[in-house]
Amino acid sequence: MLSPTVSPSSNPLDRHAELLSRALRYVDAHLPERLDAATLADHAAMSRHHFHRVFQARVGCSVAQYVVWCRLQRACAMLLSGRESVLDVALAVGYESAQALSKAMRRELNTT
Repeated sequence: MLSPTVSPSSNPLDRHAELLSRALRYVDAHLPERLDAATLADHAAMSRHHFHRVFQARVGCSVAQYVVWCRLQRACAMLLSGRESVLDVALAVGYESAQALSKAMRRELNTT
């Protein structure tokens, strides 16, 4: 079902932007959950293959890379606030342990 702001006669690029925006909002709201291209494609009302092409063209990276980036961005903000333990932050952003978060930070950000 299309959102009320997208009409069938809309420019396809505008429609893609709206559907992709829907998927990106879903990522932001569901970081602790399993997020993959199939799940996001469903929320964007696109086939998985079409979603992957549109996502990569618009966002500039794969779904997996984007999810990791979002998780690490949120984890960094939470860690800087200093209100929660590393384990609590890891669990809140979708990692199974503090070690998994630390490993991802080392790999992606070159820091722990």
